[in-house]
Amino acid sequence: MGSDENFLLKKECYDIVGVAMKVHSALGFGFLEAVYQEALALGFDLAKIPFSEATRTENSFVGTGIEENLLRRFSRF
Repeated sequence: MGSDENFLLKKECYDIVGVAMKVHSALGFGFLEAVYQEALALGFDLAKIPFSEATRTENSFVGTGIEENLLRRFSRF
């Protein structure tokens, strides 16, 4: 692996992973995805990490739109 100097958005990634680890440590495993999603949103708010929740993106394959759009749980950058 290379030097950390060239790591893009190092602090932002560290902060996001830190919130995810706090959520995992507090809740453990076994819950439905929605529980972790809500906890992450709360954690991002508390850490003052800006994000948008549950945004849809349009997708296409070979120039043709796909009816089922991807649902992003979180967007940050």
